[in-house]
Amino acid sequence: MKHYNSRFYKFNYNNSSLKELYYERINIINNRNDYSPKSITRLIDYIENEIMKHNKGLELLINLQIIAENRRKLECNHCNKQENKYLFSKLVECMNNCEVILDLKKNSLLDNEEKIYNWYLNSSQAIKFLINEFKENLLLCGCNKSIS
Repeated sequence: MKHYNSRFYKFNYNNSSLKELYYERINIINNRNDYSPKSITRLIDYIENEIMKHNKGLELLINLQIIAENRRKLECNHCNKQENKYLFSKLVECMNNCEVILDLKKNSLLDNEEKIYNWYLNSSQAIKFLINEFKENLLLCGCNKSIS
């Protein structure tokens, strides 16, 4: 049987930092089975209200919502390759914003699969750039580059 969390009334979220509130929110979401549906909704709403009282709180919550929505869409696989790439790039952009707001290490919010895919996208773009540079050097091989 799920219980009503008494910590909801005992813990003072008013003096918590944005980072502490974020981790508390994640902890509650990850331990969803320990709460009744009514108490988890109240607790998350209360924490999100406290987050919004901070300077960058609204921006953090918006970015977290975009991340969650894009992850859901990417898991469904109803998109083509270009749409997946766009959704993933927006996901990484929002994660970077959250990392800056919370003062976390780069790519600390990405899971392992997302880190691998991000590395793949970045390395493929670097390879395309190198190939284009190589093509340009081959085409201009006999030309005087000091003219341009």
